Amino acid sequence: MELRSLFRLYKDNIANVMNNFLIYNVTPKSTKHAKAKKLIHPNSRKAHKVGAKEIHNDKVKKVHRATSLKQSVQQEKMLWVKEHLDEEKNIYSKQELCELVERYLERFDEEMEQINIIQGISARKSNQHAPRESAIRLTLQKERTDFETCGIEMPDLCNGKILKILKAWQGEAKYLQNIKLRRVKKLTETESNENEEEEVGEDEDIQGEEELKEFVDEDDDRSKLDEGSKKDDEDMEDKT
Repeated sequence: MELRSLFRLYKDNIANVMNNFLIYNVTPKSTKHAKAKKLIHPNSRKAHKVGAKEIHNDKVKKVHRATSLKQSVQQEKMLWVKEHLDEEKNIYSKQELCELVERYLERFDEEMEQINIIQGISARKSNQHAPRESAIRLTLQKERTDFETCGIEMPDLCNGKILKILKAWQGEAKYLQNIKLRRVKKLTETESNENEEEEVGEDEDIQGEEELKEFVDEDDDRSKLDEGSKKDDEDMEDKT
């Protein structure tokens, strides 16, 4: 009996020792010495600093999104203009550039016709293409207003150097900055008539220069013939 009681006492002591060891030695230091995080007061300088940083990051993201969107729209416009260029032209007049803008404003006509056909075929009215249709209408309305008032941005095709750069451009976004833009405004009737008169005048000047050049060449040929005949006469006199 005494041995059993001693064994039980010994077993209880070992269990107490092991429990104390687990509590004081096995517990991680991070939990043992952990400190509670201090709450930041909403009116403190640290809170204002954190809020200002978040606002700055949001503004930067918005600027990046707006820049990328504007660049993609400009890239699509340059690609459309490049595909519809007249390869034989080395320079565009103001009237020709305005005509190109008119064609650019009609680029969604086929898509709008298809949307109208789909909506007409369906038995009930569907709003499947409504967002796309409204986006096209808003875009064309803004571009048409700009063209008739302050002018729409287009590549400066009246500059032969810019036209040459646009023809050599392969669609890379990083080279868009090399294509100079200008505001193209719709010409009035008087301006279009003046432009036509200037073109006719330039053609007449070119034709007149060519005729004058031909006349000068003929005059030079005649003078050369006269000089040659005089030399022949002098040679004949010397022989006699």
